[in-house]
Amino acid sequence: MIVQHMKRKPLIIIASFALCGLLIAAAIYVYYSFYDYAKPMNAFDAAIAIVTIILCPPSLLSLLCIDCEVGTEAGLVWFSFIALLNCGLYAGIGALVLRHRKANG
Repeated sequence: MIVQHMKRKPLIIIASFALCGLLIAAAIYVYYSFYDYAKPMNAFDAAIAIVTIILCPPSLLSLLCIDCEVGTEAGLVWFSFIALLNCGLYAGIGALVLRHRKANG
């Protein structure tokens, strides 16, 4: 029983990182769904944009799709793709963390 738990633990850690990446992308989508584009950009909005790029680098791909505005059907499909990419990125980071922990004891 303990051996099975030890085999599953790395998968749980990687899945947790992946879920974190997915939730970050979803939170960014929700934030930009309620964002008012008509008002001028302030320091808080600029800080959120920087944090978005740091926490979800695949969100830069949204620059490629001009017609994929957040809140539209095309925007939802495009950002779902971005969320899956961010999920994979965070899963890779989780695997690297596990490898580093295993190498260091």
